Amino acid sequence: MTFVYTGNTVTFMQAGLDSKGFNIERIRKYILPIKIDNTSIKTLPELIINLYEQYIEKPKRKNLYLAIHSDSYQYQMTYLKNEDKSKGDFKKLIVNNLSKLYSIESDNSMMEFEINNTNDKNAIVCYTSKKSDIDQDYQTLIDSGLQPRYNTSIPKLLQNIYNYYNLEKNDGYSLLIYIDQFKTHIVLIQNNQLLESRYFHIGLNYFISRLSKLGSGTLPTEEARSTAFHFLENYGISKTKNKFELQDGFPYDDARLMLNELSSIMMNQMKDSINNFSTIKPAIGKNDFAFSGVYIGGPGSHIKNMDRLIRDTIGDPVENLNSITITSFKKRLDSKMNVRTRIKENYILYNKKRSKKNLKNVQNKIQERKKSIEISKNPESAKYRLARLEIDKNSKLKSIDEANEKLLLTAKEFKDFKVEYIEGQDTMTADLDAVTAHVDVKSESLLENYKEHDYLINKISELEYETDHFQRRKEESGRKSKGEYDLQIKKAAKSRVSLTEKKELYEQEIDELQTKILKVEDGRQELALKLGTSHDEMAILEYLKDAVHNTARLFKKSFLERLKFLVELGEEDMSVLQQAEYLLSQNTERLKGIRKSFEKIVSGEAEYNSSSYFDAESGFDIRRKLLTVLDVVLQTPDNLEDIKNILQT
Repeated sequence: MTFVYTGNTVTFMQAGLDSKGFNIERIRKYILPIKIDNTSIKTLPELIINLYEQYIEKPKRKNLYLAIHSDSYQYQMTYLKNEDKSKGDFKKLIVNNLSKLYSIESDNSMMEFEINNTNDKNAIVCYTSKKSDIDQDYQTLIDSGLQPRYNTSIPKLLQNIYNYYNLEKNDGYSLLIYIDQFKTHIVLIQNNQLLESRYFHIGLNYFISRLSKLGSGTLPTEEARSTAFHFLENYGISKTKNKFELQDGFPYDDARLMLNELSSIMMNQMKDSINNFSTIKPAIGKNDFAFSGVYIGGPGSHIKNMDRLIRDTIGDPVENLNSITITSFKKRLDSKMNVRTRIKENYILYNKKRSKKNLKNVQNKIQERKKSIEISKNPESAKYRLARLEIDKNSKLKSIDEANEKLLLTAKEFKDFKVEYIEGQDTMTADLDAVTAHVDVKSESLLENYKEHDYLINKISELEYETDHFQRRKEESGRKSKGEYDLQIKKAAKSRVSLTEKKELYEQEIDELQTKILKVEDGRQELALKLGTSHDEMAILEYLKDAVHNTARLFKKSFLERLKFLVELGEEDMSVLQQAEYLLSQNTERLKGIRKSFEKIVSGEAEYNSSSYFDAESGFDIRRKLLTVLDVVLQTPDNLEDIKNILQT
């Protein structure tokens, strides 16, 4: 699917592509904005989405190739010299040069280039400063599930058409002229490579707007523009006068003179553009220079005699791209058409030619009537009309006299013919009798043939009756078997509905069971969490119990009694002190950590949730009391150290 957006006109085409080429399915032309009831289509993406919804089913959209061209994207072409730079460095150079020469912001620009080593300016660059508009349209189409594939400038599209139809004739230069609505693009190609391109601001609209204003005298309406295009297509640019003053509502001579002036301006600009091609500028001045091919296309190429005007301006034969494409499509269609389709096509073409001829006759009659009315309204012409009628009267009287003389001569000749007729009547009567006898003989033979024919007809009727009877029996048996098959289908449908209902009930029960399973799983996880917390609490308290118990076992009652009187302590007691100090120091860090966590709970610094601990409400008091025990245990190593120091002194 292709969309070409020029001015406010969108040309839409849908085609299929196979091994034999393109097969056009539909072509439409739309003028934006479009209003239908309360809905309006203002932008190109909205129109594309709407047409996709109309013509293309969603599963088939991925197989479509979507190509877009819009004048609002303002694609431009320039041709530069690469000088053997790397691709990355050359791209930076192009961006910098475009920013300096055309004041293009690099953030809002897009640029692509390709290298053509057959030319001095070997870098063909396509760029635009409308990146934000292109990105916005692209994203709108992507969000709607459509994938745009191709978007480029007119010169590149013309090169694609040139290569697709293999228009290259020799190694010379080919010139492609595309007359658009508002511009005319001129493209120079050699060896299927794009060398240079130019454009100037004269297109089809340049002629239509001025011609429609000449006809209406006011600002041109769509109807006036359509009439102007019809005039350009049928009468176009001509240097010969017409016997009728009006054609399609336009004063012909005024329109002809105006179109000749406009086309002269257009041809001057076209010559200037061609002469400014740097690639062929030295060769154009030579007398033997000629293009190997000149092709015109676009909406403006439909102006009658435009190809002849360009041929006279350039001096080389001109071919119309529309004729080439139509010939290609016609060959494809002719290879696929059957006899019936061709007959239908010939009939349509015949009606078309006949309608054009009738329309031309009606137009000529209208012009003659208008001329007659103008003459009859002029009083000065009445005398001349009377004189002319008198002359016609005398001429007709003279003709009557001559006709009378011819009538007398004819009567004499008729009399001679009558005598000859009577003389030949006898001969004809004899011949008639002979022919009658011969006819009678043939009639008897024909009667026998008729009898044989009637017998054959009766036999054929009997055979047809038997065939029809057999066919009816066959159809009745077929209907009977079909009825039994329909009954089986109905039973199967009822069974399917019943199974579907059971399936829905089972699915509902499964959902309920899954909900219950999830609730049980949540409860199990919660219990597992509590159990894990309880295990941790038990381990801590168990550790504290062992630590306190081990500490108490270190000091026997007899040792504690001797400890009251330090002078009575011996070497064995010192050994006990050292051993006790060593064992107690091994657990100090762990005990300090436990004490710190208990202290946070008791002081309120850490939140205490009774449901998180196995000892529930009594857990808080237990921790508060254990703080005192832990203080004693933690102070014991320091006290033992003090005792050792005292004993050593």
